[in-house]
Amino acid sequence: MTTYGIRGAISIVVIDDSAPLRAALVDSLNDEFDLRVVGASANVADGLAAVMQHRPTVVIVDVNMSGGGGAAAARTIRLRHPDIRMVAYSAFSGDIVGRLMKAAGAEAYVTKSGDITPLLAAIRGGT
Repeated sequence: MTTYGIRGAISIVVIDDSAPLRAALVDSLNDEFDLRVVGASANVADGLAAVMQHRPTVVIVDVNMSGGGGAAAARTIRLRHPDIRMVAYSAFSGDIVGRLMKAAGAEAYVTKSGDITPLLAAIRGGT
């Protein structure tokens, strides 16, 4: 259950290989009263280490990146931490990629459209 109204109640790790996008995303998420980014990584290995260290409520994982990609990260996180909510975040739109990420363990699939509203809904438990 998510607690709203408490600053930083939802802790987040962001795994995305684009440094400018990762930085902008971290800033935008930290501007939300109920969200707190506790880790941000550029690749799968560092992302998995951040998840182990911080045990976040939510992991936002890019689909296409080095180190096995988002599907590999999602499968590993799901096996090790079944209680962590995962949101796949990608520049690719399409049902096939979304189904692949959901099969790997992501609860939601959001495209990088420039509008953060769908991502915020997915983080907070919407689809």
